Amino acid sequence: MEVTRVEQRSYIKRAVLQERNVMECRSEFVEALGSNTLPYRTVARWVGKFQQGRVSTSDEQCSGRPFSVWTDMARAVIEQLMDEDRRWMLLDLERASGIDKRIVHRILRNELHLRKIAALWVPHALKEVQRWLCSDHFARW
Repeated sequence: MEVTRVEQRSYIKRAVLQERNVMECRSEFVEALGSNTLPYRTVARWVGKFQQGRVSTSDEQCSGRPFSVWTDMARAVIEQLMDEDRRWMLLDLERASGIDKRIVHRILRNELHLRKIAALWVPHALKEVQRWLCSDHFARW
């Protein structure tokens, strides 16, 4: 049976209320759970938080836009630019989209499954028709 991080934090909170220190709390964790425990530094950080008056054992809500919404919008922008023209350089895509070139590259490689071949971004796995078109295109060079 696996003990979740929130359950371990609850135990840390109880140990703080019983006025146990970090070493006692961590040693009890290791004795009970073995290698599936939180690291010592994490236990010490949570002991400090509970000693300072924190009540909740769950993670706090992060502010800002959810990461998935941002990446979905970035992917749509990059995909639209690539539909217009496949001869983009990363720096040009960064300037045109306003998205960092590392993120642009990650979207191109990991999400759109494109790679750069002789100044064109093409799919990793070419279909027979695409292979024929690419070979025809390169023959004209």
